[in-house]
Amino acid sequence: MQITILKNSDESLFKSIQEGLQWAENLYIGVAYASYAAFALLKQHFHTFLRNNGKLRALFDIEEFITEKKLIEELATIPGDSECKVF
Repeated sequence: MQITILKNSDESLFKSIQEGLQWAENLYIGVAYASYAAFALLKQHFHTFLRNNGKLRALFDIEEFITEKKLIEELATIPGDSECKVF
Protein backbone atom coordinates (compact mmCIF):
# COMPACT_ATOMS: atom_id res chain seq x y z
CA MET A 1 0.00 0.00 0.00
CA GLN A 2 1.26 3.43 -0.90
CA ILE A 3 0.27 6.56 0.99
CA THR A 4 0.76 9.90 -0.70
CA ILE A 5 0.12 13.28 0.88
CA LEU A 6 -0.83 15.89 -1.68
CA LYS A 7 -1.21 19.63 -1.20
CA ASN A 8 -3.24 21.97 -3.35
CA SER A 9 -0.08 23.96 -4.03
CA ASP A 10 1.33 20.93 -5.83
CA GLU A 11 0.70 21.26 -9.58
CA SER A 12 0.26 17.51 -9.89
CA LEU A 13 -2.59 17.27 -7.37
CA PHE A 14 -5.43 16.84 -9.86
CA LYS A 15 -3.34 14.69 -12.18
CA SER A 16 -2.43 12.36 -9.30
CA ILE A 17 -6.06 12.01 -8.28
CA GLN A 18 -7.24 11.42 -11.86
CA GLU A 19 -4.59 8.76 -12.48
CA GLY A 20 -5.23 7.06 -9.15
CA LEU A 21 -8.96 6.83 -9.77
CA GLN A 22 -8.26 4.86 -12.96
CA TRP A 23 -6.66 1.90 -11.16
CA ALA A 24 -7.63 2.17 -7.48
CA GLU A 25 -10.19 -0.08 -5.82
CA ASN A 26 -10.50 2.07 -2.67
CA LEU A 27 -10.10 5.79 -2.14
CA TYR A 28 -9.81 7.32 1.32
CA ILE A 29 -9.80 11.11 1.53
CA GLY A 30 -9.25 13.37 4.53
CA VAL A 31 -9.80 17.05 3.77
CA ALA A 32 -9.66 20.10 6.03
CA TYR A 33 -10.91 22.57 3.42
CA ALA A 34 -12.60 21.57 0.17
CA SER A 35 -14.19 23.71 -2.53
CA TYR A 36 -16.94 22.77 -4.93
CA ALA A 37 -14.91 24.26 -7.80
CA ALA A 38 -12.13 21.74 -7.17
CA PHE A 39 -14.63 18.91 -6.88
CA ALA A 40 -16.25 19.96 -10.17
CA LEU A 41 -12.92 19.41 -11.95
CA LEU A 42 -12.86 15.80 -10.73
CA LYS A 43 -16.59 15.05 -10.58
CA GLN A 44 -16.73 12.87 -13.70
CA HIS A 45 -13.69 10.90 -12.51
CA PHE A 46 -15.44 10.16 -9.19
CA HIS A 47 -18.56 9.04 -11.06
CA THR A 48 -16.53 6.69 -13.25
CA PHE A 49 -14.58 5.34 -10.25
CA LEU A 50 -17.76 4.51 -8.34
CA ARG A 51 -19.52 3.14 -11.41
CA ASN A 52 -16.58 0.73 -11.81
CA ASN A 53 -17.15 -0.64 -8.27
CA GLY A 54 -14.69 1.67 -6.52
CA LYS A 55 -15.12 2.27 -2.80
CA LEU A 56 -14.90 5.88 -1.59
CA ARG A 57 -14.59 7.04 2.02
CA ALA A 58 -14.21 10.77 2.70
CA LEU A 59 -13.78 12.72 5.91
CA PHE A 60 -14.33 16.49 5.92
CA ASP A 61 -13.62 19.17 8.53
CA ILE A 62 -16.46 21.68 8.56
CA GLU A 63 -15.60 23.55 11.74
CA GLU A 64 -14.54 26.72 9.93
CA PHE A 65 -17.39 26.42 7.41
CA ILE A 66 -14.98 26.68 4.49
CA THR A 67 -15.82 23.29 2.98
CA GLU A 68 -18.91 23.76 0.86
CA LYS A 69 -21.96 21.75 1.93
CA LYS A 70 -22.97 21.24 -1.72
CA LEU A 71 -19.72 19.34 -2.36
CA ILE A 72 -20.30 16.89 0.50
CA GLU A 73 -23.95 16.33 -0.42
CA GLU A 74 -23.15 15.69 -4.06
CA LEU A 75 -20.17 13.42 -3.38
CA ALA A 76 -22.20 11.38 -0.89
CA THR A 77 -25.05 10.86 -3.35
CA ILE A 78 -23.08 9.67 -6.38
CA PRO A 79 -24.39 6.18 -7.12
CA GLY A 80 -22.00 3.55 -5.80
CA ASP A 81 -20.17 2.69 -2.59
CA SER A 82 -19.58 6.22 -1.29
CA GLU A 83 -19.59 7.39 2.32
CA CYS A 84 -18.88 10.88 3.60
CA LYS A 85 -18.47 11.93 7.21
CA VAL A 86 -17.96 15.34 8.73
CA PHE A 87 -16.45 16.54 11.97
